[in-house]
Amino acid sequence: MKINFFTGDGTQDPVEWLEEFERAAIANNWTAARQLALAPAYLKEIASAWFQGLNPAFNAFKDGAHQDQSFYHLFKTQFSTTKQKIK
Repeated sequence: MKINFFTGDGTQDPVEWLEEFERAAIANNWTAARQLALAPAYLKEIASAWFQGLNPAFNAFKDGAHQDQSFYHLFKTQFSTTKQKIK
């Protein structure tokens, strides 16, 4: 299953991208650790720079109990704009 790159330039819906990524993870039987390892490979431009600038790095792909260390939650917070939420 193909996953589009996410650029973070405001032209893509980050929630849709996360849903697409999670569908691919299910289809490919990726563990949470594998999802965490692969997610950065699909980030380009602004999104890639955001990821590289994070310190410390994430320790989970999607962890509701530790959202401050969860790629899913921090990504969604970083790239979900008010305009996109209205859509």
